[in-house]
Amino acid sequence: MPKSTLPVSLATGKPTVCSVIGGGSDLQLAASEASEIAASPTTPPHLLASPPTATTTPADLTDLLERALGSSVPLLKEIFFDFETFLAKTLVGSHGQDLLLTGGLSALRNSSLAVEIVMLLCSQEWQNSLQKHAGLAFIELVNECRLLAKASREHFISVAHEADFILARLRSLELRRQTAFRAMALRRQQSRVTELDIHQTRRLEAGVVRDGLVAAHCLALTQHLLQCLQQAPLPPPWLPSANRSDITAASSVILRQIRLFLERTKRSPIRIFYRLDTWEDDSRRRRRLVINPFGSNHSEAALHSSPAPAPAPPPTLAIDSTALNLLPQSKQQQEETSLGEGYTKRGSVDSLQLPPTPSTAYSPFTLTEPGLAPGLVSTHQDTFTFGQLEPSASDPAVVSTPCQLIAAGVAVYGILSITSTYFAFETDPGHEMNQKIDPQVLAYTKNLYSKWMFNEIRAVFTRRHLLRHVALEVFLTTRSSVMFALPDESIVRRVVYALPPVGIGVRYGVTQSHRTSLASGRQHLSLSQATQRWQRREMSNFDYLMCLNTLAGRSFNDLNQYPIFPWVLANYTDSHLDLNEPANYRDLSKPVGALDPARKAFFDERYADWDDPTQPAFHYGTHYSTAAFVLNYLIRLEPFTTLFLNMQQGGKFDHPNRMFYSVKATWAGCLQSSTNVKELIPEFFYLPEMFENTNDYDFGALEDGTKLGDVILPPWAASPEEFVRIHRQVPLFLSHQR
Repeated sequence: MPKSTLPVSLATGKPTVCSVIGGGSDLQLAASEASEIAASPTTPPHLLASPPTATTTPADLTDLLERALGSSVPLLKEIFFDFETFLAKTLVGSHGQDLLLTGGLSALRNSSLAVEIVMLLCSQEWQNSLQKHAGLAFIELVNECRLLAKASREHFISVAHEADFILARLRSLELRRQTAFRAMALRRQQSRVTELDIHQTRRLEAGVVRDGLVAAHCLALTQHLLQCLQQAPLPPPWLPSANRSDITAASSVILRQIRLFLERTKRSPIRIFYRLDTWEDDSRRRRRLVINPFGSNHSEAALHSSPAPAPAPPPTLAIDSTALNLLPQSKQQQEETSLGEGYTKRGSVDSLQLPPTPSTAYSPFTLTEPGLAPGLVSTHQDTFTFGQLEPSASDPAVVSTPCQLIAAGVAVYGILSITSTYFAFETDPGHEMNQKIDPQVLAYTKNLYSKWMFNEIRAVFTRRHLLRHVALEVFLTTRSSVMFALPDESIVRRVVYALPPVGIGVRYGVTQSHRTSLASGRQHLSLSQATQRWQRREMSNFDYLMCLNTLAGRSFNDLNQYPIFPWVLANYTDSHLDLNEPANYRDLSKPVGALDPARKAFFDERYADWDDPTQPAFHYGTHYSTAAFVLNYLIRLEPFTTLFLNMQQGGKFDHPNRMFYSVKATWAGCLQSSTNVKELIPEFFYLPEMFENTNDYDFGALEDGTKLGDVILPPWAASPEEFVRIHRQVPLFLSHQR
């Protein structure tokens, strides 16, 4: 490595700065003088040990330069090397020589001391060149820096003002949001208080109605008991005379009190109507009848009745179903509500008749809202869920999809929501199809606003709706079921997988999983081994047929897919039925349309001779089960009476000869008519009430003048209960004859 050419201090041994402005001659002069002093033999030793004071000043300056510029030297050297091409053209000496190439770069490359860089830059040639070429650039740089500083300051001030403005707007927006939130919270709290008041009012009025019904029933029983006591025979003649006189005296006192009680409680009788409930037993039989708040004898539906107003009916506990609506009352209507307006202050039994329901009155079953279709409220006693369901922020919906609630005779559009703990259905009151539903039909529809917890689910079945596999039926622990029609099959799968993996329940012995719920009915029948269990007599005939209906997709919720039971008897004319006689049974190996040979020949001939290219050939022109057939069978029970009238044009009962009025006539029509091949329904085997006209409907009279009322039973059945009992025994005899 080459040695430095700078003078060295005798005291420190480091290069010394001789002149800040001196040139190369000064450097050589200082070096020669230092060498002469070092070589002189006459130099006293004390002079070498203590150098003069004048030589210590450059050393101190060198240390200062090293400390001040030591960290900047590498950056400066890097600038010179990186911009060598540009600086070589700018830094030119007084004689035109290149200051960098003539020694500047080599000195910078070989030296790493700050003092050498300072001496190079402070030389006369470099000073002249820098002052000549870089002075103006430095002035412009300073000016640009000042302008940049001013612009930066103005920009910072502008940004600060904008930030203050944005913060002010954010504070204002936050204040408005807080005010809106407080107002919304207040409105919601007031709404909840109002809803609570409405629910309490409904409970109170429902309790009044229920207590009135119980009181009326108790009063009727008491009157009947007293009338029986009043009509009791006199004491028998074989009693002793003393005993007879005592009994006669006591009887006279009792009879006088009975007459007094009957006179005080004398009033017009209250008519109570009933409907068939959706509750099912273990065999899926619907046998429970409950009080019908909308019941009536449908006097306006008589075929021969005129549109003139009918006379006032006797007092009843029926409630007008047209007064129903989907949403709670408006604020003005709620303020005008008067509780208990139709009841006396004493709450006597005479005041049980409910008052008429004006637009501003309120009752347990009255909800009015302008502009909405009336009737969209479930009014069953076990479904007091009115108004919209409140979503839970802690349990958001996993699946939410539009759907239809499929119930008997109606399809209500709404939203099905499923969370991690429950599923719920909420009716869409603004849907145009919902606004077309008859309020009297909708009055019997349950679950319009309902929520079910996952632990209430017993089974999940896929169903068909309108010949598409897009429906779902969920069986609940409340011994009822609910059915939904979804947009497509993919939505069905999503909904099934969002529900608990309960499969089709535990009674069929099939693995509980989502795949089981999505399997077909044929797969369910194979996995459950129901046929084998029936053959081993582990299942009754009724349970086996109901199992087949359930697995095949038939449901009480869809009248077009109502469960089917076959005709099992063929003798409806004899006064005595011998169940051991094979001729009294129907041939179950053939459908109804093939039982009569003459009619079967007619169907075969029509099928063979059919030549209409627009329609394929067929044997039977009608189905073995339709909604019309089901409603015709159950027309004497609500809600099927209302559904039948809603299906009929004009809201009238059908012609008497076309109605279900006789078991014998119905069997004859199914056996001989070319347009009637229908089978039976399960109610023929367990529900005697379907044969009785307990609501006194006016069905008219037959052509021979026979007035229609109760169903005309076969001669071998003295009562509906007897008919059902014998009909229920028939499958047992068939099983023994297998």
